[in-house]
Amino acid sequence: RGDAGPVVEIADPRTLWRSLPADSAARFHKPDTYSDHLIHAEARLMAASIRGRAHAHRGLHRDDEARIARVGAWDLLCVADGAGSCRYARRGAELAAGEAVRSLGEALNSDAGATLERAAIAYFADPHAPASRRALQASYQHTVVKAVFDAIRAIQREIARDPATLQLKDFSTTLLLAARRTLDDGEQWLISFAIGDGAIVLYTAPDRVELLNRPDSGDYAGQTRFLDPALLESGEIYQRVRIHKTPRMSALILATDGVTDPCFSSDRQLT
Repeated sequence: RGDAGPVVEIADPRTLWRSLPADSAARFHKPDTYSDHLIHAEARLMAASIRGRAHAHRGLHRDDEARIARVGAWDLLCVADGAGSCRYARRGAELAAGEAVRSLGEALNSDAGATLERAAIAYFADPHAPASRRALQASYQHTVVKAVFDAIRAIQREIARDPATLQLKDFSTTLLLAARRTLDDGEQWLISFAIGDGAIVLYTAPDRVELLNRPDSGDYAGQTRFLDPALLESGEIYQRVRIHKTPRMSALILATDGVTDPCFSSDRQLT
């Protein structure tokens, strides 16, 4: 009709997002996606990491990393989230996740792991006894704490290859690490460590969900804590290690904030 007004056609926003490949010639290049899976008699382990939509639109690298492993009687899971504002955070996440899983798996299947198990048994028998708590804390030093230390050292070794152009901040990353095993009586142990945002979640069907870490958040969106040597020097790391026993478990989930943020509007809502 002649008196009809202008017609504005609005494109589907999803069609406006591009997916550009990251520069394959860039320093510390890595694939835009990563996945792994492992199935054994007790559990099914799955890991996946994919670039966020904004990174894909700009052709930036994937900053997150994930690792899984089965070592002896232990299932190991780890996710790391490199800081998007730091130029080589993707490499920091890759180094931290890989080395933390390697180190923890090795420790848990050594004399240090046996010491941790004895300390855990005593602790669960009497959680309020000062002696059992001290023994458990001491056993962390050669297992979980060592794994975090080795993750930091892996980043420091990378920096040492080119100290003129690289610094610790370039490799800033969060780290969520967990280990699980089934005991002879069918109960399950979970040991975890967390620094940064994201979540370690224990799910027991049909409706029990328990958050096993307290996400670090700041005054601004995206502000959080990252892996750094001060964590070890201050002794703060021991406050970030948790041990948990449960008679049954449906799933253990480790997720970076790329997964939790779309589900929860704030860390307060998450916790």
